[in-house]
Amino acid sequence: MEWTTASGKQLLTAPAVLNLGTTSQLTYKYTCYLQNGTPCSDSYTLPSAQGLDGGRVAAEMGVEAAGTCAALTNVALSKAMTEFYSKMLCETINLYKGDQARAKAYLANLQKMMKVKVAEVVFPEDQSAVIDALVAGDCQKATQLLAALNTGSVTPDQFNSHILPANTTIKDELIDKITTLQCGCAGLADFTSGDGDCQAIIAQLGKVKAAYSSKQNVTLTKPAKNPLIGQISLGGQCYTDVQLSFVPDQTSLVIDPQYSQGSSSFGMGNAGNTYLTIRLTDAKSGQLESLKTYLFEGGNGLPAPKPPFAITGVQLKLIFPNTAQSRCDEVAAVINKYSTKFGIDNTLRMSHFLGQIGAETQLTYLTELTYSATNIKNSSFATTTRSEGKQVLKYCDLFEGYDATQTSSCPFPYCDPPLYAGTTNLEVKQKYVKSTTLFDYVYACRLGNGTIDSQDGSWFRGRGFVQLTRQDNYESFQAKWIPNIIAPNL
Repeated sequence: MEWTTASGKQLLTAPAVLNLGTTSQLTYKYTCYLQNGTPCSDSYTLPSAQGLDGGRVAAEMGVEAAGTCAALTNVALSKAMTEFYSKMLCETINLYKGDQARAKAYLANLQKMMKVKVAEVVFPEDQSAVIDALVAGDCQKATQLLAALNTGSVTPDQFNSHILPANTTIKDELIDKITTLQCGCAGLADFTSGDGDCQAIIAQLGKVKAAYSSKQNVTLTKPAKNPLIGQISLGGQCYTDVQLSFVPDQTSLVIDPQYSQGSSSFGMGNAGNTYLTIRLTDAKSGQLESLKTYLFEGGNGLPAPKPPFAITGVQLKLIFPNTAQSRCDEVAAVINKYSTKFGIDNTLRMSHFLGQIGAETQLTYLTELTYSATNIKNSSFATTTRSEGKQVLKYCDLFEGYDATQTSSCPFPYCDPPLYAGTTNLEVKQKYVKSTTLFDYVYACRLGNGTIDSQDGSWFRGRGFVQLTRQDNYESFQAKWIPNIIAPNL
């Protein structure tokens, strides 16, 4: 099937990737052959599409006709959903790639949102193959598996007005849910079939830690299930896939400081015989060393030293009255645990530290939030100017009527036409409102971030108590503190 403009310029031939480059309503000519072999030629008005080029599905989906050209009103739903899922899954690949637990949570959340926002779409009952594809990073295969069962048809108008707008909303909600997913026994229970052997693993490791600290023998009762497998949270660290294996014929374990360690596991036992093996599937991320530190720190049996400048949750609540007391208590405990190690040991240093993390997060918001239209207009993004003959607003693409000259290369693109005026009477483009697309634009081509199209701006947006932002800063932090981990998954 071929599409041409009114002047005869060919746009694409199916099944080329759709990219007509506009979201407005336009009319194009088409030529095709119907199922009965009859040639047809006419014109078709593509409805307005918001955000994604997939809105032009009519061009790629082909003609389903019984003998007249008017049958172009229907397209295959499975093909339409392939476009829908592809845009979403491939842009959020770092949320789930290589992580079974996150892949399960991602898919479970996706299914819940689809039932609400696109109720007519069928989801596969057996999702194991989809999860395998997600973990392997094969977003295209996962896309095909998710779309395959949708055997009906949809009109382009229905797709553009109802299904397509849900894509960005669902994607943003998935990012929020998975990046803030609680780790441990309670974390995955709401999103997957269960939490594995989380509680049993924590109980066994608690006995190991206590025995090592007191230098006393401990009896571990071999569980009915062997090995134990699950995701756990210990000492402020998430361990995504822990496996505890027990030698069948022993139950009495003496914790030996000279434990044996492999590349992804370490074992303990008595008289030189390994009885318990602790294995981490994701050992390359530094989790193995972290778990070892948790279990065996303070091995001399002495209690951990108290911080020289301890704080309380009550004090934090006085400083941050809008933050929940439970959150203040939680943060105070973490600060007291690590303040001595990192030199936050007097009034001045503690004041500076609390002022910094409080201004950035109010102790609560550990991922940079999206902006409303009003906040965008009032932000530095909308007021920063650069000298280019005159004072030109660098981020003018935020506003209706102005467009960046290019998005696929650096240096950062100014807009054509340029914008010299203030922002008081300008309308913010909807694609930036409450969307991570804003970060892709305003953080592009700075401090290690790539182009707008690279989406580095949203991947490396502010996270953590100090709101670490931009790729150079992520990489510096990663190199010093957490080697061999993908930065956006901090």
